[in-house]
Amino acid sequence: VTPLHLASQEGHADMVNLLLEKGANIHVATKSGLTSLHLAAQEDKVNVADMLIKHGANKDAQTKLGYTPLIVACHYGNIKMVNFLLKQGANVNAKTKNGYTPLHQAAQQGHTHIINVLLQHGAKPNAITANGNTALAIAKRLGYISVVDTLKVVTEEVITTTTTVTEKHKLNVPETMTEILDVSDEEGEDTMTG
Repeated sequence: VTPLHLASQEGHADMVNLLLEKGANIHVATKSGLTSLHLAAQEDKVNVADMLIKHGANKDAQTKLGYTPLIVACHYGNIKMVNFLLKQGANVNAKTKNGYTPLHQAAQQGHTHIINVLLQHGAKPNAITANGNTALAIAKRLGYISVVDTLKVVTEEVITTTTTVTEKHKLNVPETMTEILDVSDEEGEDTMTG
């Protein structure tokens, strides 16, 4: 952890500016891969984030697990930071190593207001995680009603595929019964008495 990390996390804009003027390396990350911009995003320090980006900070820098500053801001519910990063061109559909996008992260935390902003900026509601979950599926599992209500309008549910398979299975049941009856009739035996 560098002085720039600490100043960014605490929102000390004057100190961040001084450190940058003195040549602090803006791209240095912690052991887990957090940059100064990640820390500013975590704490909703938009003024610091603005300064960091103006000095060349990578707005889509990823931690070792693949978290971008936008995903971090979505996790913590920092709407001002989310708006700022999106205006700066942060990737609204960036993915972590587990396939989580900013939308998945916001859904997991129940941040409906952030979900609306992400969708307005082109977030893909049908994106799936490494485990095959959409943001809607995550919100349903966690019981976030307002998130579910927001996402169900824009998400193509995977359940449709399952329903199709189930319906096909139900349709095959009568065919199977007919086949059994046909075989029994051919052998001259009554199906019911054997």
